[in-house]
Amino acid sequence: MTLKSAAEHAEIDVALRRSDLYLWLSRAFRYPDADLVASLDEPSLAFLEEGFERLSEGSREALRPVLTTLRASATRLDLAHLQSEHPRVFGHIESSPCPPYETRYGSRHLFQQTQQLSDIAGFYRAFGLDVSDDAKERPDHLAVELEFLHFLCFKEAYALEHHGPEQAELCRDAEVKFLQDHLLPWAPSFARRLQDTAGSGFYKSLGILMVTFLSTEEARLGCHPADEAALQPIAFLPEGCSFSCGQGGQSVDDIISER
Repeated sequence: MTLKSAAEHAEIDVALRRSDLYLWLSRAFRYPDADLVASLDEPSLAFLEEGFERLSEGSREALRPVLTTLRASATRLDLAHLQSEHPRVFGHIESSPCPPYETRYGSRHLFQQTQQLSDIAGFYRAFGLDVSDDAKERPDHLAVELEFLHFLCFKEAYALEHHGPEQAELCRDAEVKFLQDHLLPWAPSFARRLQDTAGSGFYKSLGILMVTFLSTEEARLGCHPADEAALQPIAFLPEGCSFSCGQGGQSVDDIISER
């Protein structure tokens, strides 16, 4: 067994912290449940703050009041309050000012939306994943996309620990491509709309945290996403549609090399 250097341990730690933060954000954007409330207790919030500050060293001063506000709002939250706030802030997909679905940003036509969904599902399936039937969400829901990045970062950390830099680089390339092609072109716009819609409290702080975290991810990975998309509140996807993935048979190498 080869001992890891301090630099290698630091790289693994960063990948794990990124994985943890993506998972926490994913939970925070789902419909509230007991797991979210548990993630807002004092030890969990302290760990969250440490992760944000560690990964966003250049933004520590800007983050500190946001984290303080999040902590203050979290201590007053219970499940019933969160479950009443969630529909107020996010509303229905057709009427929400900040819909948490990628295909509501920049996709004017049903055909484009279908292509986007197929591309997103192609990423998932290239890594042997699919959206659980229990989730009752489309592949382009923000929580699902964030959970996928949690998985990629965890897989990167595991590869660094057990398989070496080449396997880790494959995961990192997928992270960059998914961020560039999918999350970064729309999620910052969504998060700013979320701040305006929420007005104050937990969800406003959540929007600020996500914008800050994604900006550090963009700088860390050297991502160059397309211009941020504008919200297009037309050509809605019909409820209940299911989409097959046109890239389901491709390998990870193929799906990355095509971009």
